[in-house]
Amino acid sequence: MSNTSLPALLLEWSRRPFSYGYDCCQFAGAVLEHVKGYNPMDVFDYSNEVGAAKAIAKYGNLVDATTAILGAPLPKECPIEEYDVVACLQEDGTWLVGIVIGDRVAVKTKASIMDWPLEYIGYRWRV
Repeated sequence: MSNTSLPALLLEWSRRPFSYGYDCCQFAGAVLEHVKGYNPMDVFDYSNEVGAAKAIAKYGNLVDATTAILGAPLPKECPIEEYDVVACLQEDGTWLVGIVIGDRVAVKTKASIMDWPLEYIGYRWRV
């Protein structure tokens, strides 16, 4: 676990420019490392878009890759808990991995750290 505060970690990630290797998967992993002491998302080890595409494609898609790493998604009726890892569907039809913080979802996008409502959650995993 980290000596920095969670708000400081979120601020650091919001200031960090998006790049493959500093994206939604690594962001969720960094938060898990901070609060739980380990990062199951570190298997997403790439530094460019081609590497990211290859890492995900070997599982099928981002949801399948996250399931391969974290296990079966939780049933919809299972209560949402803080620090659940989630997949949210964007308007363009692509998935992003995020993490529940409080009563919102934090997601690293190309713009910054986005704060989305829980209703955006399509799939959820508990670590």
